[in-house]
Amino acid sequence: MQRNEELEKSAKLQRQTLENKVNLLYEKSKALYELRENEANMIGEINNILSAKKNIKGNIHKLEQEILKQQELLYNVDFQIQLMERKVNI
Repeated sequence: MQRNEELEKSAKLQRQTLENKVNLLYEKSKALYELRENEANMIGEINNILSAKKNIKGNIHKLEQEILKQQELLYNVDFQIQLMERKVNI
């Protein structure tokens, strides 16, 4: 009789241990799911930021080219003004 009680206590303890481990596994799985979801969101945000960076770099390049063209035009205008001033002074 005592042997059966010991076996029942042992089985009950093992069931409780197993239940605790199952609950722990569930909690860890839930936490892992949330972390993976956050990771996916962060990867999406990083990709968006990289795309925005690429667009900004492209816009900067276009603006730099436009500045160079405007500087060239200003230089040509200054040169034409100097030629006209020379003609007027002669």
